[in-house]
Amino acid sequence: MNSKRIGAALLVVGMVGAAAWVQAGDLTPPPGPVTPTFRTLNELDPRIPIRQSDVPMVISEPGSYVLVEPLEPTAAGQVAITITTSNVTLDLNSLAIDGTGAFEFETGILMDGVFGTLGRSEIRNGEIRDCTGEGVNTLNATNMRIVDIRVYSSGSHGINVGRFSEVDRCNASGNGGFGFRGHDYVRFSECTAFGNTSDGFSLARDSKLVNCIADANDGNGIATEERASIEDTTATANALVGIVLQDNSIARGCVARWNTGGGFTVHDAVMLKDCVATENGDFELIGGSGFFIQGDGVTLNGCLAAENVGQGYRDSGMATYIDCSASFNGRAGFDVDDGGSLVNCSARGNGDAIKFPAGEGFKLGSNVSLKNCVATDNIDAGFFFEFGSEGGIAESCQASGNGFYGFWFSNLTTLRGNTSTMNSGVGFRGEGSHNVLIGNQAFNNLSAGIEFAAGATENVIGQNVVSFNAFSIPAMNYVGTIDTDPSGANSLDDDPWTNVVPAN
Repeated sequence: MNSKRIGAALLVVGMVGAAAWVQAGDLTPPPGPVTPTFRTLNELDPRIPIRQSDVPMVISEPGSYVLVEPLEPTAAGQVAITITTSNVTLDLNSLAIDGTGAFEFETGILMDGVFGTLGRSEIRNGEIRDCTGEGVNTLNATNMRIVDIRVYSSGSHGINVGRFSEVDRCNASGNGGFGFRGHDYVRFSECTAFGNTSDGFSLARDSKLVNCIADANDGNGIATEERASIEDTTATANALVGIVLQDNSIARGCVARWNTGGGFTVHDAVMLKDCVATENGDFELIGGSGFFIQGDGVTLNGCLAAENVGQGYRDSGMATYIDCSASFNGRAGFDVDDGGSLVNCSARGNGDAIKFPAGEGFKLGSNVSLKNCVATDNIDAGFFFEFGSEGGIAESCQASGNGFYGFWFSNLTTLRGNTSTMNSGVGFRGEGSHNVLIGNQAFNNLSAGIEFAAGATENVIGQNVVSFNAFSIPAMNYVGTIDTDPSGANSLDDDPWTNVVPAN
């Protein structure tokens, strides 16, 4: 048995040996002298090395450069690396330009030339700290790319980039100016600005910010000029406003939280989509709105304002709100001056009875229109058209469980098809003249269902239904027949303006 196994093993070894013999190459060396086959270091890595002995380094020729050891200043006021040409790639190789020694660099990396004449270069992969000026300054260059750079504790801006540039995965923290300063047409992606003395991000016209964070900066979290675009970005715990958007800018999917001066401040023709402002403001400053609209033509779609110290939405322009909500803010959920439009919006639980005297769901000026909006459980009125306001319209809206009136209005207001129920005051309260109430319902309010103040005249009240509430209209108003039959059948044929007020 063992002899058979030994024979089989020898046969296998022989076959392997034969196969190796068949596949073996020519053992005779080629003619001529023997030459080395290894590659030089320059062939392995053709990049030009930068060493401590090169400080201060000036790059004046296009090419690829790499840091091979950390850099420290050898005298005060130096620029660690100055680039005076285009088409340069500078890799910091995960090393640091460090100004914490006996001296400090003035600037870490500087693109130095006539404005607009340099560019098409990349700076990447390293750390710059403790410069007296800026960490990275490419202001005079265009079409730059800054990638994976971290700038800490510079005396001025962290990273300052020129037009048409890209900044990706960078961090600017503890700098004495802006964290990031971008000029026209700059794109920032996945960057973080933390604890800088001024704004976290300062963006010029037509710039873009995507997936970035601005946290605990002493100025605004993010401040833009015209036509900026911000997406999926967060601003938290900044000393001023979380996000400030100038004219014709866009913000999508952004969050502002814990900012002292408010969540968002926006100017003319700004569009906000699916943005959230929560827990902004400061009681000591008596304010801080979730969204502060300071311009005309603003559109907010699908936004949420919650638990802000001031108003959820404070609007001094003429904004359009679609599918927006305000909940548990210290003041009014929606505080809209003149000319706004709200569709499918909701306000719940707004008002802080201890800090502020009022907290309406919707506080409205002149010529504001609402459709399919809901106000529930607010400290004050559900819908409050302010004293002296005119031209308001509310259609198919609901007010319930509010601490005062369901609807309060003054002059030239039209209320059609609305419902007011279980409010702590009057369901519908009118103070002035030339108001129109058509097809509304009021029931189970603590006070009257529909009530006009003494002296209110020339109001039109018809086709309303009031249940378990009083119906109190003074003289000199146009009131449809009051039908006390719960079915409303007694006089509808005779008077199409009949109000149904069943005996309670």
